[in-house]
Amino acid sequence: MFRCIIFLIFMFQQTSGNLDWKTIPRKLISYNKLLHSYPDMRNEQSRNPMETVYLTIYYESFCEDSRDFMTSQLVAAYELLEPYLDVRLIPYGKATTKVVDSSEYYTFKCHHGPLECYGNKLHACALDIFSSEKSAHIFNMCLMDLDHTDKGSDDVAASKCGASLAFNVSSVKDCAKNKTGIFLHNYYGQRTKMTSFKYVPHILINGVHSNGTNLIADICATLTSPPPGCKIFVY
Repeated sequence: MFRCIIFLIFMFQQTSGNLDWKTIPRKLISYNKLLHSYPDMRNEQSRNPMETVYLTIYYESFCEDSRDFMTSQLVAAYELLEPYLDVRLIPYGKATTKVVDSSEYYTFKCHHGPLECYGNKLHACALDIFSSEKSAHIFNMCLMDLDHTDKGSDDVAASKCGASLAFNVSSVKDCAKNKTGIFLHNYYGQRTKMTSFKYVPHILINGVHSNGTNLIADICATLTSPPPGCKIFVY
């Protein structure tokens, strides 16, 4: 029994980056609960498929409106409607890409400066590295959380979110610093160029623009058989 306890402590230290759990804001720990929500519902879904709502979000990591949307509207939608959602996050926003020397290397100019480019890369790398889309989405929502100092979406935020979710995020941070992060940021830039928008976040529900002010109501309105929880969000 004693050896089991030692092993669990060791594993937690490996995944949390040796951070003191008490240093993590309570709001960030709540993402762990969200990560493990709906396990039974998803099993049921495999036997009785539900309607699917395709939600695409174009955003940038330092944008205050993007941060607010991701950590309020999107989190709430995940809590109520996750089994219905097919979410695609596109972290690039109003950045621009320049080809340097060859078609295989790029530099970026981001709306809120170089640190935002790095933040976008952290988001892109999480989407590429984590084993499930849900894990990447919740990690990225956590990166954007307003409880972080400064703008979030940096190495400090990544370590705190990794600790709160029991993820080892060293590979995500390494990715954001190397050529893979560059390629991924360019990929999401190409995805972004396929649409047009005047502001971020730019939200599409089944391909139709939503202003994002009442995301749950907009999603519920597309469902022919909405869950009971939708009733309180009807316009």
